[in-house]
Amino acid sequence: MIRITLRIATYYARHGLHVFPVDGSTNLPLLKGWQTAATIAPEVLGVWWGDKGTHRDAAIGLAHRLSGTAATDIGKPAPHGHL
Repeated sequence: MIRITLRIATYYARHGLHVFPVDGSTNLPLLKGWQTAATIAPEVLGVWWGDKGTHRDAAIGLAHRLSGTAATDIGKPAPHGHL
């Protein structure tokens, strides 16, 4: 059975979005050099998110620069004067 996270990461990759594993509670990358390690290669995704993957419980991060996309963070507002 294919893990749901691996299925989602594979879907993103098939659509040209470079992905990498992140900590689901902090959204911090779990790889050093994630900016260049992010990938669309299915064999790497299996190593990360497969049943015996090195980051099988990680969330999925998107490398926007590599993917040619952009994002806006609509989380908590920055403290006054910290924009």
